[in-house]
Amino acid sequence: MLDQDAHVVPVRLAAALFDPDAFIIGTAMLKSHNYAVCTMSIKNMVLGAPARTEKAYYHAGFHLIHYNMLVTAQAMQPFWGATVIDGHEGMEGNGPSQGTRWLPDLPSPPPISSPPTGSGGVHGGRSKWVGYLRYCGRLA
Repeated sequence: MLDQDAHVVPVRLAAALFDPDAFIIGTAMLKSHNYAVCTMSIKNMVLGAPARTEKAYYHAGFHLIHYNMLVTAQAMQPFWGATVIDGHEGMEGNGPSQGTRWLPDLPSPPPISSPPTGSGGVHGGRSKWVGYLRYCGRLA
């Protein structure tokens, strides 16, 4: 990973997420995020891996967070089983901690899909806003 000065820093990741005999199922609630634009399956899996004290390394800046998630996703991808995004409730606005609850009967956020490649995407050309999806789309 890179810190905010672009120095390489090691990060400890949960060994259970790299166990070839485990089948990991990631669940995510769709929500907005101030650094990463939105939280979906890839972000949830990646930021569920580091030790709690080392998650701050990922928030090295608006550009580096996407690169740091890519580096971790590359290491984790062979061990991912499946991911699910909860479409019944979400968050919009100033997330991840100051957002507003979104329910299906309220005006909906942009439609989200997960193509078979597993890279995820946002319809209407909005995927370019989510750097980690653009980077990780090249993993498939």
